[in-house]
Amino acid sequence: ASVADFARMAADGITTVSLYQYLYLPDPAGVTIATGPNTLTDQEIALVVAEAKRNGLSVHLTPVLLDTATNSWRGRYVPKDLNAFFRNYTAMLTTYATTAEQLGVTMFFVGSENEQIAGRTAQWRAAIRAVRAVYHGAVSYMSTPYTATNVNFWGDLDLAGISAYFSMGEDTNPTYDRFLAAWREVHTPFVADLVKKIRIPMIYAEVGYNSQQHAFANPAESEKGTRLAAPAAQADGYRALLVLRAKDPAVHGVACVRWGVAAPPGGTPSPPTRPPGPRSHPPPAAPPRT
Repeated sequence: ASVADFARMAADGITTVSLYQYLYLPDPAGVTIATGPNTLTDQEIALVVAEAKRNGLSVHLTPVLLDTATNSWRGRYVPKDLNAFFRNYTAMLTTYATTAEQLGVTMFFVGSENEQIAGRTAQWRAAIRAVRAVYHGAVSYMSTPYTATNVNFWGDLDLAGISAYFSMGEDTNPTYDRFLAAWREVHTPFVADLVKKIRIPMIYAEVGYNSQQHAFANPAESEKGTRLAAPAAQADGYRALLVLRAKDPAVHGVACVRWGVAAPPGGTPSPPTRPPGPRSHPPPAAPPRT
């Protein structure tokens, strides 16, 4: 979405804009953090927040790590010097948390799918304390669903976020009933049990389906220009998600990712809108067929 879409989003009942701030390691083992081609300027962040507020929308701000060398998924990053990395990362967090405080951002994420280093509990807690020293809104972290119980600093946060890219089965174009069955029989019970284990309110901090056939078994997968469009299945997926979320006391909100337009064969793709992600979030058991 762009700021031009905010009035329509508010009219559709959307309440919040989730803003990603992309920052770069030199490689998956890097410790220095720098701006790069997809990093927003302070002026751009301020513009988005101001336009969101003008349309009655709140804003969440999430720093997201990429790496310049491989552009691979951040969940696999293992800095070669963790102490140096966390010093640099905490300094980066406090910089943007200060900006978030000044602009009136309502929630700030201290991390996003940082699986390989999520176990460094003491360093994460120190980073959270540094953020809270300059920022007084809600603070969260986004985990992948099946590693959320490995995070031991949930109690230092206000909300837990998960990237809810659950498999919807292998159908080329799942039906609305198929989506409902996957959620009701597998994913909703899993999430309810997860919330009991981590004992903190939860949101789906990132979820979405791109409009392509075969995209629903692995919703985190990037668009492929060789696939046929599947707008009806995409719409059914979102409808099932929102209908069931409205009845789910375990989940307090949903942030839908904006998928870009995949390039046709030989064409030029749009800029990436979802950062590189894991191949899938496989369910603990296959969703039942209807």
